[in-house]
Amino acid sequence: MKSLNTYSRAIALFFSTVSAAMSFAACVTDSGPAGNPGTFTLNAAGDVYTYSGNGLQYARCEFGTSGPGCATGTSIAFNWQDALKAAVNARDGGFSDWRVPNMQEMAALIEPRCSNPSLSSEFPLSPGGFTTFWTSTTVAGGANVAWYGDLATGEILRLFKTTTTGLRLVRGGITPGATADTNPALPLTLAASTPTTASGAAFNVVVSSPFAMPTAANVLLVVAGPTGSIGGTTNCTIAAAATSCMVTGAQLTGPAGAYTLSGLTTGGGADGARVVTNALVSILPAAAATLTPPATVVQVTPFDVVLTLPAAVSSDTTFTLSRVSGPAGTFVQGDTCTVPAGGTTCTFTGALFTGFGPMLELTATPTPTSGPAIPVTNATVTVKELVVVAPVLQPATAIVGQPFDVTYQLNGIASIQLTATGIASGAAGVLTGNGSCIISPLGSNFCTVTGLRFSAPGTVTITPSLTFVPGSNVEVISVPSNISIVLPSYTISVAAPPSATVNAPFNVTLQSTLPVAFDVPLTISVASGSGGVLGGGTGCTIPSGDSSCGVTGVTYSAAANIQLVANTTVGGANFSYERGSISIVDVPVIPPTAAAQPIPTLSAAMIGLLALLLGVGVAVTRRTRL
Repeated sequence: MKSLNTYSRAIALFFSTVSAAMSFAACVTDSGPAGNPGTFTLNAAGDVYTYSGNGLQYARCEFGTSGPGCATGTSIAFNWQDALKAAVNARDGGFSDWRVPNMQEMAALIEPRCSNPSLSSEFPLSPGGFTTFWTSTTVAGGANVAWYGDLATGEILRLFKTTTTGLRLVRGGITPGATADTNPALPLTLAASTPTTASGAAFNVVVSSPFAMPTAANVLLVVAGPTGSIGGTTNCTIAAAATSCMVTGAQLTGPAGAYTLSGLTTGGGADGARVVTNALVSILPAAAATLTPPATVVQVTPFDVVLTLPAAVSSDTTFTLSRVSGPAGTFVQGDTCTVPAGGTTCTFTGALFTGFGPMLELTATPTPTSGPAIPVTNATVTVKELVVVAPVLQPATAIVGQPFDVTYQLNGIASIQLTATGIASGAAGVLTGNGSCIISPLGSNFCTVTGLRFSAPGTVTITPSLTFVPGSNVEVISVPSNISIVLPSYTISVAAPPSATVNAPFNVTLQSTLPVAFDVPLTISVASGSGGVLGGGTGCTIPSGDSSCGVTGVTYSAAANIQLVANTTVGGANFSYERGSISIVDVPVIPPTAAAQPIPTLSAAMIGLLALLLGVGVAVTRRTRL
């Protein structure tokens, strides 16, 4: 084996010879380096060259760029270990077996007849890109140092592996030792015990080399791609003079799909060892957990969701509930849900949704502390619109039989047409009037019913009831409200003339302060004063809706100053009475005058006698004349 200084002197000697022969010639050539001539042939796609000098294929552009001038994309800097991973993941030209070129494979790109860059025009440098690129070759005697190619100067130099620089890709068989490196790293091959596995399930990986290790070599498994993680046991050591070791109990976790396993190496002699053949392992889709929410829930009302696993978990596994899609609104997931080790179920509590509508899609995301990842089958739930309705009563106190209004107020804007009706309870009586109204058009949040009446006094509870098109996605909460129904109050007054004569008839008007709500029969009586008897008419009835009635032909039999008052025996109202005063006076006596004499009168007998005598006299007179 060469020492580090020996390698340095050999590389410097080789490339100083190359540089001396350049003479800054125009860089129009397709031949390889001195001592290993060949030609580069571009494929039909224009992105991969095949080099006849070693049979390898090189990506035309540095990693991260493409296009005729390698000007599309962005050059990416890697440390040495990340460069190895990136090469494994590369898919340039449709190939999946790219790698980082070793030192002599990098040397094949250097064109001795070109300078700054010392690179054939077949391999344009990306604008703003790198001129230095990693090789896969570790410096002999320096495990933390690797060789890199400087394509500006035509040199191959050493660089700490933690430093970042550019990456070019090569594929094909590994070039045997040549002028630049006669001792490449020992190749390692990874072979998984199974091509497929469940996420988190244990499997083994055999690490082998066709050569015996000069010193012990440790291999640490890594996931080269796609994104996943390797757990459990992840490394093994090939003992000195041995050719293989086994990683027992590796656990690959991630979504279902194919994963490439590679390895990070330490030891293995002065030139080290590196993984050249990766292992391909596919994670199978796991049996899915199921979510069971209620078929229908109510807007902004908490609900629970049950999660059920197809099999018991080996360790506590926590899930978080979330919304995938559905109607507009905010989803509040509530608590997380943990399936205990050995269990198969847990419950999310206190989830709620501020919107409403069908097909609210929910899922759960597992965050296991250990064990395999678990997919979850999504579930959907219908969220009913919550409508809260409350009556607003005007006035707050109403009179029996008198009108009052009810406004039915919603908590939000109605999305459908609603018909609101009030249902009365509490006091004995009947609610009358047009009791319904329509909350319409869409977007309104109230309607008003006018002219309601209640037939009896007491506290009446009005509970709203909403009706809508059957099948509408609505949940109604009715908030009752009270109204106090009270009896009406009437004051009945007596209006009489100032005076009347004894036994002479007079009229009295009975007047209410308000129109009465029902027929009120009234009688009058003497409230004060005495000496006579009230006679004639003594009562009348104020018809419903009127405020007065008249009592005619009232008499009083003696002279006196009296007060009359009304009264009724009907209920249904509060009555008060005001008296009316009247003065009853005697009939006046008119004396005869002195000049007036009585006219004599004859009785009927005397008149008859006079008539007889007159008739006899007439007869005698006639006979005498004869």
